[in-house]
Amino acid sequence: MALATLADVKRVLHITDVDEARDADITSCLVALSDWVKQVLRAEYDATSTVRTVKYYDVHEDAALAVPVAESAVNAVRVYLLADAVASALTVNTNYEVKDGRTVRLRPPTTSTPFEGATAGRLFDTYARVEIDYTPPGTVPASVRDGVAMLAAGWWQSGPQLASGVTSERIGDYSFSTRRSVSSDGGADAVEDFWSAGMKLLHPWIRSSVAVT
Repeated sequence: MALATLADVKRVLHITDVDEARDADITSCLVALSDWVKQVLRAEYDATSTVRTVKYYDVHEDAALAVPVAESAVNAVRVYLLADAVASALTVNTNYEVKDGRTVRLRPPTTSTPFEGATAGRLFDTYARVEIDYTPPGTVPASVRDGVAMLAAGWWQSGPQLASGVTSERIGDYSFSTRRSVSSDGGADAVEDFWSAGMKLLHPWIRSSVAVT
């Protein structure tokens, strides 16, 4: 599934007519860029909103875990102290909280009761496994859609030129060098502008799977 449509790319390119050969070329660029962005964002957007489960291993008790698809609804969180142990269900807003529609922040107790009437601080343990049930939104976020459309527009205009140039761009662990170019309609710096704008739109959606804060 492409993360944007042909119409999205033509919109950013200000193309209003229909040319089957050109539109097929744009679509090929769009599909290729969509596949790449899915790998960079570590997310699989699609048109369904069925419940999925993601598993993390060797997780610190107070870790922050990133659900693969942004703007998802978190349905349940289960933890296992040992690989073959019975799962313990965590309670939302007590044992964990969901932040920004993607990050599940584990909230373990910070004190223990060694004997009646006494409290003491405790060292955090490590879970053998954490499972999170989540429901994706079933839609592609607007900024992801537009970012992919802009990358595809730049790639269609001058893909090979993006491989050599003077301006460094980075998205997550990936970096590129782009060069200034001239668009098909004579607009200067169009390729660089499309690529840079697309990267900026996508950058906030990049998250590590597990982050401790």
